[in-house]
Amino acid sequence: MPPMASPIADSTLRRSHQVVGILCVLATAVLSPTTAYTEERSSGSPLNLRVTPREPNTEWKREHIINRINRNSDVRQAVADMEERLERYRTGINPDPTHIVPYENHPYDKTNRRLQDGTNTTDSRFKPMRIIFETGALDDIRTSENTEKIDWIKNEVLPRTAEFWSKTLSVVPVSGDLKISAAELDNRLYCGDPEFTRVPAEHVSSGVPNADLILYVSGSDSPNFCPSRTLAVAVPCNFDNFDRPTAGAVNVCLDEIVLNSDFSASDAVLQDYMDVLVHEVGHVLGHSSNSYKFYWDPDTGAPRTPRPFSGRTVTCVDGRERTLILPDANTMKFTLTTDGVRYASIVTPKVQAVARNQFDCQTLAGGRLENQPTRSESCTGDHWDESLYYPETMSGVISPTTNIFTSLTLALLEDSGWYKADYAMTRMSPWGLGAGCDFVEKPCLEKTDAGVTVPDYAEGFFCNKQNEEGCSAELTHKQGCTVIDYFYLVPQNLPPEQFQWFPDEPSLGGPRQADFCPVYGSPTGNKDTEELDCTKIDNGGSVNLFR
Repeated sequence: MPPMASPIADSTLRRSHQVVGILCVLATAVLSPTTAYTEERSSGSPLNLRVTPREPNTEWKREHIINRINRNSDVRQAVADMEERLERYRTGINPDPTHIVPYENHPYDKTNRRLQDGTNTTDSRFKPMRIIFETGALDDIRTSENTEKIDWIKNEVLPRTAEFWSKTLSVVPVSGDLKISAAELDNRLYCGDPEFTRVPAEHVSSGVPNADLILYVSGSDSPNFCPSRTLAVAVPCNFDNFDRPTAGAVNVCLDEIVLNSDFSASDAVLQDYMDVLVHEVGHVLGHSSNSYKFYWDPDTGAPRTPRPFSGRTVTCVDGRERTLILPDANTMKFTLTTDGVRYASIVTPKVQAVARNQFDCQTLAGGRLENQPTRSESCTGDHWDESLYYPETMSGVISPTTNIFTSLTLALLEDSGWYKADYAMTRMSPWGLGAGCDFVEKPCLEKTDAGVTVPDYAEGFFCNKQNEEGCSAELTHKQGCTVIDYFYLVPQNLPPEQFQWFPDEPSLGGPRQADFCPVYGSPTGNKDTEELDCTKIDNGGSVNLFR
C-alpha cells in the first residue's frame, strides 16, 4: 500500500475537554475560516472546505446547523431513483457491449496487456483527471434575471471545482475522444433526468477530446432537485469498461445564489458553492450507496462484487428487512456496536487503515456509513456516519464551521480501483482523533444515577447541556451545545428509544444524523456564526475548559 497522510495511531492523542478548548483558541493561527480560496490554492495547500448556508431570498447568512438536517432527503431519493432506472445498476452489466472507452494498456484489460518493462508500472499509468464541463443547458435558460449568476457559476465555481478534483485524483487517461453511451442516458437523450442536460448528439457519435470525465451542468429549478436551501445535486450517467464514472449531471440551484449589487460574490457565497460542488462531484465519482457494488480490486484487476448482480435479504440499518443488491462482504459489512446499534461499514483495505488510525482503534471493521440515512429508503446510507465523522466533507450534513476534506474519502475513492489520490489535498480531522475504541463503540452520553453525563472518551466532542459553550468540530469557532426538542418540530419525529439520551425528557436530542447526540454546533451568546470565529480576540479565553 502506498504511503498516505492517514491519522497517526498514538494513544497519547486521546483528547480531553481541556485540550479541545485550548486548541479552539490556538487554531486561530492556522485555521482562519476567512482565508480566501485563491490564496490557499496558490500556496498548494488543501482546500479549507466550509459551507455557510443562507436563508432564501435574504442576505447570505450562516445559520443553525439543525435547520439543514433532512432538508435534502427527497433530493437524495430522487437521485437514487435516477440511478436505479439504469440497467447497469440492476444487473452490473454494460447495457451496450459495443461501447468501449479506449485506453492504452489499462491495468484491468486482460485482453491487451503489454509486458512490463520496469518503467510502465501501474502507478505511472495514472495521470491527473481531465474534467470537462458542458454548460449548454445553463446557457439555454439565460434570462435578464439569472445571466450574471450563470456567468459566475461558469467562470468562478466550475473552474475551481475542476482544479480541486484534478489535483486530488488521477486516472488511467482515456486514449482518444471520450464518447457517451446513449444506452445509459434517460430516454437515450438526457444525462440523469429530462430536467437536466440533453447530451449533444456529437458527444455520442464523435466524443469529447482530452476528457476523462464530462460533467453536464444544468440549472433546473424543479422542486424535485431544488427545494429550499438546496444548492446543487449530482448523479453519474455514463461509465467505462471497468465501471468508472465517465460522465455525470450537476444541477445548480440558481435561485439560491446571492450576488452583490455589482454581480460579484462574497467569500462566503463562493466558498459555499465550491464546497457543495466538491461534495456533489464526490457522489458522481463513486461515494454513494449505489456505487460501492461497482468497485474493482486493484490487486486482482477484477470486480469486488461478482457479476451479474444477485439480490440478497439483509437487515438494514433502520432495522427493516429488505431484499436488494448490495456490495460483496469484501467491500461492505453490517456491524453492531456494543449497545446494539446497527451500521454498514466500508471494509476495503485503505478505508479500514485510515478509520482505525483516526480513532486509534485497531479492531474497527472499517469506515462507518450513516445509520440515519439522508434518504428514507436507503438501506446503508450515502455518506460517512455523522457521529464518527462529523466534520467530514462527505458526511450527510454540511454545516457552518464543520467541513474537512479528509484522507478517509480519498481512501474510499482509491479502493474503488479507479483512482490514485494525492493525500496532500486532505486535512487531518480533530474529531475523535486518538480517542480510542470506546469513542467508536460506546454511547456518546451515559445515563447514571447522577443524571446524563459526558463520558471521558467523549469529552470535547459531545455535550449534555443546552447552549453550554465549547468548540466547533474544526476547532475554529466557539459554539453552543445543540439540544433540540423534537416534540415541537413538524413533522414530529421523536428520537427512537435507543437514542433517547435524556430519559426524563425523551423528546430532547442532538442532530438526527449524529444519532441524536448533542454536539457543539449552535451559535451562542446571541451572536452570528461569523462573530464566534476564534480569530476574533473577544472569543479567546472564554470557553469553559474545565467542568
